[in-house]
Amino acid sequence: MSEDSPVTFSFRALRESDTLQAGSARLQVLHMPGHTPQSLSLLVTAERRDYERMLTELHRIGYDRVQRYLSGGIKAWLLSGRSVARLAQISCEAVQKGASDVLLDVRTDAEWESGHVQGARHVPLADILNGNIPDLAKGENIVAYCRSGFRSNIAGSILAQAGFTSVQSMAGA
Repeated sequence: MSEDSPVTFSFRALRESDTLQAGSARLQVLHMPGHTPQSLSLLVTAERRDYERMLTELHRIGYDRVQRYLSGGIKAWLLSGRSVARLAQISCEAVQKGASDVLLDVRTDAEWESGHVQGARHVPLADILNGNIPDLAKGENIVAYCRSGFRSNIAGSILAQAGFTSVQSMAGA
């Protein structure tokens, strides 16, 4: 949760780029500008008891519109034959060899101003999250990049949902 989120119980506020670690899993904290009550958020848990516990916590902080529970988690989803969309990943080396038509830098303005790849197009993730989809041809080979790969994955997923047919995310640059 963002440090600006209203909570009524003991809770440690997180800041942009904080890292959480649970076992071998590492998660980077990212503030999502433009997130509104009308936005859709997904919570995936492995066990129903995790869901029930999280549901209680969500209700405590004002999230009362939890719609559904995916019984069996993502594993059950896959075993049922349903598909999962995946965003293709590309290496820096492949991009350097010319594997893209458009190199899309989704970092913040400050990051862009501190240095960027010559010829890249700058559209911050915050703009994309607010519905400002870049004016690009739907069939162009687009490679999104950021510092770690996290924001470029989000941007790439949004572009793919918007109908762009060839979108990839470059591993952290």
